[in-house]
Amino acid sequence: MARDARVDRRRHGRGARTASRLGPARPDHLAAAVRQTLAVLDRTLPTSMRSITFLVEDLPTVGELERARRCPLGRWEPGNPAQVILYRKPLESRCTTKLELDILVRDTLAELVGQAVGVRPTVAVPAYGEPDRRQV
Repeated sequence: MARDARVDRRRHGRGARTASRLGPARPDHLAAAVRQTLAVLDRTLPTSMRSITFLVEDLPTVGELERARRCPLGRWEPGNPAQVILYRKPLESRCTTKLELDILVRDTLAELVGQAVGVRPTVAVPAYGEPDRRQV
């Protein structure tokens, strides 16, 4: 084996490391996608948005994972103010391009805000469920 060749393994020899399918994405790309969707939500639901706080966490808690059949992309918690929480790693792991991440963040936020406010996701974000018209 050549000296420069490197086997990229997890510690303790448990197989190859797994990386995000997006590759080394800049951490601010998810934040930009969230800000872009929040701007749309501010236009469509201006009074409702004042009573919601938004958070981005890396992963769901163990309790959430045990209750869910699939790893959740986010959740909302009622209260004053209500909280909408997105999970960065599950969102990024399901996307192969930044455009897919933008669409997934848009649709996830539309669903969660729609549940929190009591409206359909298409009311919260009119482009909900539609493929983006930009080329990948």
